[in-house]
Amino acid sequence: MAFSKHPRNNIITSSHKIKGKNRRITSDEVKELALTTMVKHLRIIRPGRAFYNIEDILSVLLYAASNRTTIEQAARSMSDAPHPNTVGLALKTLDIEGLERGINEALVSHLPKILNGPLEIAIDLKLIPYYGEPKEGEEDFIIRSSAKDGTNTFFARASIYVIKKKRRFTLALRPLRRSEGILGALRWLLNRFLELGGRVKCLYLDRGFYSVRVIRFLKEEIDLPFVIAAPKRGKRGGIKTVALDRYEGFPAQDAADEYEVIDLLNGDELERAIKRYVPSSSMSHAIYLEIERIDTRRTFKLGVEEGY
Repeated sequence: MAFSKHPRNNIITSSHKIKGKNRRITSDEVKELALTTMVKHLRIIRPGRAFYNIEDILSVLLYAASNRTTIEQAARSMSDAPHPNTVGLALKTLDIEGLERGINEALVSHLPKILNGPLEIAIDLKLIPYYGEPKEGEEDFIIRSSAKDGTNTFFARASIYVIKKKRRFTLALRPLRRSEGILGALRWLLNRFLELGGRVKCLYLDRGFYSVRVIRFLKEEIDLPFVIAAPKRGKRGGIKTVALDRYEGFPAQDAADEYEVIDLLNGDELERAIKRYVPSSSMSHAIYLEIERIDTRRTFKLGVEEGY
């Protein structure tokens, strides 16, 4: 069996250094390595009386994934490929937990030595539209979100990766479960990164993680440096930025949506200014303070006692 002639299947895909020389890696070599790795780590059982082997079945999946098409279209486009029903029956032998475990094993099976020293890492969130009623065993993996592509129900997965020497290395992925929520997936991925021997210099998060619970977890429970994308809301969109300082013309004044000049050492004045823009600590907000020039007793009261 072979892939049909297609531009993506005949390109030079990468380069690899062997004994001090750069050698181009072909798509056939990438395919062979991917198949070998998948056969080893994905416990797929060949359907009874099937003429094709596991490599043939996985080749259809690789073609569909690399060309962003369906299994049916992939099987029709490839020469001497298994019937889509054969591929579907083989996939039914996988459960989601087993698939997750096998993929995470495969992701690090050829990982170069990149986890030395503190690293900047990122976690992405991907929503995949789901239509119809959940099948048995899928309920925990179907989440609700803002309507997109004609549905508000989705499969979702989060992945953690490192960018090093201008290359992305995906280290792990986690399907989202309703029972554990977005914070549970974040905890799992960070624990997985630590299990692999990684150390975090800074964490970059997709806007899908933007919530008070996630921010408090990162700041208060594990005290991790992080940057998180904030989703746009409302007609104007974005987040309203308010800057407070003790003198006119301070640096953040021009960049903020609004600003006030107040005596930061006056606790009553400071509290009134904060509550003017954030009336309740239950509202989504973030407050950044320069503690050397502020009433620290009042900020302690607002932060610890009132939950700001």
